[in-house]
Amino acid sequence: PSVALLICCLFTTATSKTITMTQGQFCKSCVATVEALFEYAESKAKETHSLDLKADKVAEEMCKQKPFPYYKDFFRTGCEQIVAKNLTTLTGPLMNREHKIEGEKDTRKATGRGESTVFKSDTLKFEHQKSFCRDIGACPETFYAMGRDTIRDSCRGCHEFVWDFKVILAREKAVTPARVADVLTTMCEKLALLHLRPGRIEDACER
Repeated sequence: PSVALLICCLFTTATSKTITMTQGQFCKSCVATVEALFEYAESKAKETHSLDLKADKVAEEMCKQKPFPYYKDFFRTGCEQIVAKNLTTLTGPLMNREHKIEGEKDTRKATGRGESTVFKSDTLKFEHQKSFCRDIGACPETFYAMGRDTIRDSCRGCHEFVWDFKVILAREKAVTPARVADVLTTMCEKLALLHLRPGRIEDACER
């Protein structure tokens, strides 16, 4: 078998069941985890009309919420392991700098200034996903270069959207009409994490 298919990670769950994961699965789960972080932050902000996140609450809740119950099992496993080992780096863009980690408990909070990160800076979202997944060893260096092309042609933008849709849909445990509809309705929001300049692709999505 090729090197790319060799087992890269061994995870032990709370039930002592060992889960194996390929490098490719680890990379995919990392991408989904960063997407989920920003989606989780935005959903919490919409509930409270302000950004008020606690890092330990993120660690406790994020990997249990949608869309992970619908994804193949390795996505949630990867999310839980990534959050457990890299919470500080993962949540860094959302957290106020004056809050520090106290002992083994991460007590940092995201308030006020974090709002500009979550709602206004799509570029930061994209860069954080790329650099985070590369730096923790989940994705190869070549992954960092993906999605940086500026697409100016509408036809190519449409092709890129269809490709992104197929990639996201491939995460599903079971592809049902309801889940296809859910994936489609959330695709436009994900494009800023998949492409540095998603303009033409967003045009295709909105149509």
